[in-house]
Amino acid sequence: MSSRAAAARPRTPALVLGSLVVAVCVLVGAVALTSRQQTPPTIAEFAPQAVAQIKQTLDEQGLTETRQAATAEPSPPPPTAGPSANPTGGPSASPTSAPIEVPRVRTCIGSPPRQTEDPQSPPCVPYFDPEVDNGGATSKGVTGDAITIALPQQFLEDLQPPSRIAEFFNTRYELYGRKLVLQPFSTGGCVDSQPDPAKMRADAVEVDEQLQVFATLAYAGCQGADHHYYDALADRGVISIVDGNLTTGTEPNYRKRSPYQWNVMAGIDTITSTTAEFVCASLAGRPPRHAGTAIASTPQRKFGVITTRSTDGTTPDLTRLRDGLSRCGVTPVERRDDQTGGPTRNGVSTMVALQDAGVTSVMCLCGPADLRDVYMRAASAQGYQPEWVQSSYINTDLDNTYGGGNAPPDQSAHVIGISFRNKLQPRQDMPWYWAVKENDSSYEPSAAAYYAAHSRYMQLLLLASGIQLAGPELTPETFARGLQRARFPNPGARGAPYFQTEVSYAGPRHTMSADASMFWFDPQRPGTIDPSIPGAICYVDRGRRHALGAWPQGEPAFRSGPCL
Repeated sequence: MSSRAAAARPRTPALVLGSLVVAVCVLVGAVALTSRQQTPPTIAEFAPQAVAQIKQTLDEQGLTETRQAATAEPSPPPPTAGPSANPTGGPSASPTSAPIEVPRVRTCIGSPPRQTEDPQSPPCVPYFDPEVDNGGATSKGVTGDAITIALPQQFLEDLQPPSRIAEFFNTRYELYGRKLVLQPFSTGGCVDSQPDPAKMRADAVEVDEQLQVFATLAYAGCQGADHHYYDALADRGVISIVDGNLTTGTEPNYRKRSPYQWNVMAGIDTITSTTAEFVCASLAGRPPRHAGTAIASTPQRKFGVITTRSTDGTTPDLTRLRDGLSRCGVTPVERRDDQTGGPTRNGVSTMVALQDAGVTSVMCLCGPADLRDVYMRAASAQGYQPEWVQSSYINTDLDNTYGGGNAPPDQSAHVIGISFRNKLQPRQDMPWYWAVKENDSSYEPSAAAYYAAHSRYMQLLLLASGIQLAGPELTPETFARGLQRARFPNPGARGAPYFQTEVSYAGPRHTMSADASMFWFDPQRPGTIDPSIPGAICYVDRGRRHALGAWPQGEPAFRSGPCL
């Protein structure tokens, strides 16, 4: 063919082909840009926001592994597209997905996607069509449209917050066509904070046979001896969700009763082991500089431990505390008192014995009433102002344990310790508060409701997470498998902005919390929970958390820097 003939060939097909190539390149580039991995979440990503209903299916992402683990069946691999960049928008659906006008379609938050704005919420699950059979009555206390939950009413507890919180989880979590139904009842097994094991077991019988529940929330606090209620329910196949310390609440004991007992709070074995590591890393071998003036100049700390035995014989096991302290050469002076309701129990003999032994720093594994009303007042009466090295054991890490004159100021000013609960912040920064106001922004709980509402929220968070992760075939066994095989997103865990505990039930583990922050009590600062009452728990390094085996060495900055 001549060169002239080639030159005369029409160019239109080549131009068309070239245009198509350019168009395809532009389209591929746009897709690549929209599929780029999101940057780590900032503080704005955590903020509570009104979440609009979405009318598209959720992408099959975020819980493929968890759903597979909970059902023991293979699942298809997740698509590569990430969640929406808008924190209040759910993952984008396929362009060919038809709109689904179903109120139960929900939004995911963050990357990797989690269920709500709460950074401790579980990974999102794929959309569940409510027209699909959920299995109906898959377990006791479960029907096709309800999951019955016992609510043991605490002393003077306002029931509005827990009912509003339950409605929040019904709205925002995937419960597979069912709703949480709370059944309040009055407890009889804990009178004047002393346990009555027979009455606790009777309450368990009522909860199982009359209320016919799937699970129970926490019983009335009973100095750590409320395990009789939970043990009786485990024997009957009912799940317990606790938020507090049980003197029998160790991981080995939880495993013996698996899959029935769960706790928001760290177990007593974790608390005592971590306390020992904290003492060895941060306090031992140093002067007791946070004690009263007469003691603070002592060259080196000497430790004492007080334990109390409930009227049913329950007492905390100190084996892990002793073993941990022995690793740094600390042998504490130990005192154990029996709890009684009589007027002769005033703590004087215990505090005199510790003072005479030269103890500078006291660890009291006891409840708030014993700590402040018995031992602290006895110490004040004899002019003895040691450091009080406390923890989350039976709530001795709260504002109201010491504030408002509950504890003698000359003693509470010397409180330091470690807390396993989430950092307690002003209510507007707490997920429980977001939950109670989501469906009614005009509702305003009282200041006195803070602790109970927060505790009930945490209990229901654990419960709703397990139900969502179990899938529609809800049983105690699928509940446990779902929690223990899930990988929680945990954005910002242990650090800013919320300094919350890192959630994991792997191991398997039966407690939500396993790490701690360091705190001190400031009797002069307005309370965080109720600013009208003086006295606040303050946090070292704003509440940064540390786990057993990784405690930082050196003197912590107690009473230095910002409180929150």
